[in-house]
Amino acid sequence: MKYIVDTGGDRYTVEISEGAEGLEISVNNQPVSLAIVSENRHSKLLMLLDDRSYDTEVFRGNGKTSVFLLGRRFDCVVEDERLAKIREVAGVGAVVRGAEINSPMPGLVVKVLCNVGDQVKQGQSLIIVEAMKMENELKAPVDGVISDINVAAGQAVDKGERLITLE
Repeated sequence: MKYIVDTGGDRYTVEISEGAEGLEISVNNQPVSLAIVSENRHSKLLMLLDDRSYDTEVFRGNGKTSVFLLGRRFDCVVEDERLAKIREVAGVGAVVRGAEINSPMPGLVVKVLCNVGDQVKQGQSLIIVEAMKMENELKAPVDGVISDINVAAGQAVDKGERLITLE
């Protein structure tokens, strides 16, 4: 199965398949050897890449994935390849640039679920936009405070139009 991992700046294709000796994993078509120790909500991984060893921890919870590698934390969005392609083709989901939420396609704002000054958490629903007879819930890409709301319920919006700004 292929997964698309987006770290907010870089995008990786991770493929996991069953091989003769267990799981076979590649990142951007480069084979990766690893040992996995799994616990309830996180996994400890020992990755071997280009004859170098990396201790890694992966935490999953509240709809997000965080990877700790080389003393740094990477917050990731992980989707299977099929879902990522459907989202891309359909234009479903928020198009995020920094701390802005932009309309993924032309549509109509059905409901604004926040106010200027509200403290929001990553993954919290902020606005509902109807397009092609589907309601799309756009969510906060990061924790923050709503600094600007550029639309109101009942307003038509164009693709790429800025809807909400977070600080």
